[in-house]
Amino acid sequence: MKQKQSRRYFTEIDGLRALAVIGVILYHINPNQFIGGYLGVLIFFCSVRIFYNRAYHQKS
Repeated sequence: MKQKQSRRYFTEIDGLRALAVIGVILYHINPNQFIGGYLGVLIFFCSVRIFYNRAYHQKS
């Protein structure tokens, strides 16, 4: 009989994604004042990759 696999949800990753999105929005509002818009994009894509990797490895 198979055991049910528990999924852990990391709220910290959601927090990082939220900060990344806020950084990109602020950068687009005033690029001279707010730096880090490109860093926000990088953080967002890395956090999405973490979710995809976890989903892929759980199916294997």
